[in-house]
Amino acid sequence: EFDKPIPKSNLTALETKFIEIFKQKWDSYDNKKTLGKNSEQYSTVTLILRGMQEFKGIIASMEVYKRRSVNSKEKIRSKIDENLNKQTYEEIENGLKDSYALVKGWKELKLQIKRLLEEDYERAIELEGEITDLFKKYLEINDEIIRLNTLKLELKEKIKNISDKNEYVKKAIDLKKVVENNNAYIDELAKTSPYQVTEYVNKKNKIYSTINSELSKIYQGDLDALYNELSSIVKENAIDNTEDKTELEDLKSKIYKEYNKIENMKTEAVKLNLNTIEDNKNELLSTIVEMKKHIYKELNNELNTMVENFKSKENQLSSNISDYSNYKDELNKYKSKISEIKNQYNDQSNIDNIKDEEAKDNYEKSKEYIKTISNKEDEISKTINEMKRMKNDILNKVNVFVDFENNKKEKINPEHESFAELVNKIKNKFSDDQLSDYEKKLNDIKSLINETKKSIEEEYQNMN
Repeated sequence: EFDKPIPKSNLTALETKFIEIFKQKWDSYDNKKTLGKNSEQYSTVTLILRGMQEFKGIIASMEVYKRRSVNSKEKIRSKIDENLNKQTYEEIENGLKDSYALVKGWKELKLQIKRLLEEDYERAIELEGEITDLFKKYLEINDEIIRLNTLKLELKEKIKNISDKNEYVKKAIDLKKVVENNNAYIDELAKTSPYQVTEYVNKKNKIYSTINSELSKIYQGDLDALYNELSSIVKENAIDNTEDKTELEDLKSKIYKEYNKIENMKTEAVKLNLNTIEDNKNELLSTIVEMKKHIYKELNNELNTMVENFKSKENQLSSNISDYSNYKDELNKYKSKISEIKNQYNDQSNIDNIKDEEAKDNYEKSKEYIKTISNKEDEISKTINEMKRMKNDILNKVNVFVDFENNKKEKINPEHESFAELVNKIKNKFSDDQLSDYEKKLNDIKSLINETKKSIEEEYQNMN
């Protein structure tokens, strides 16, 4: 008898396991569609499907063997009895030979079927073990994939967290840069200012100290270096493409090393710190505005005073030059009188002593008057030099702030506009040509006076 059972229950158990793992029947499972061609999972499942198919074929083969038509032992015995139940020796001998051949063939067929069933059964049990091992391998691979994917998600979450916090670091850096520039600006403005601005510098120092305190609460260290380090991690694109666990663990080590630097950086607290810095930055800008208003106000007042003084000097200079011109006319009168007396000498061979004394008196008076003229010349020259110095003082003061403002490119308040208007007015008013015109007038009149002086001297000497 064939004592090996067909292992249908074994196949059923494997099919149940397949459904448990893959959530569908094995004979309808599309390996290519589900897993693709280039994975260890794909290769493993391919072997499982082949094994299941082979297992199914073995069961079908065993069922065919078991259904195969084989005479029973009783039927063979009956046939033997029939072959041996003969009358003659020859018939009995032939019957014996036929019976031997019958039994031999029957036995060989039974043994063949038994052997095939045993081989199939052994292969089925072997396949069951192989498929079970493949299930285990697949689950191990799948568990590893799940672990890797979980690690990837963890790292991506950490990178997102780093990226989010790095935005706050960037904002802190941007604010710090603006604050540093404004702080340096106030210091430079204080050095340039000719007026007392200690109040504003002290206010700036207090604000600057508050800002630095808030920055240290965000991160105690170099913010720029931190931003660059975090940015290099955020730009890391290897996570999705990395399937090697060792590489992912190395990447995890790098990510956590940077994350640990900002782990205590709480978002809400950082937002409050940044808001405080923003408010103080604006207060620093307001301090700049107040400081510049003060400087421009003082500068405008001083420049207006200097301009008024310059105008006063200019009026004085204009009046002195006018007087100086009149001195020339007065000197011409002395010249005319001496010339008149000289002409009388030429017309008469004899002239009384009275005329001679009169000529001498006019000559001496002209010399005294020339001293007065010389004093007036000195006074005018002194006034011109004073005006040059005043002009240079005004323009130097203006240019210091004009250059400073041009470097900063700021137009932040009405005081600045008022200052700019005054600067243009001063530059137009205090041109180099203006004082040169006065000097030219002085020199022109001086030349005429010198000619008159020379003429008086010549007339008087000729008369003598």
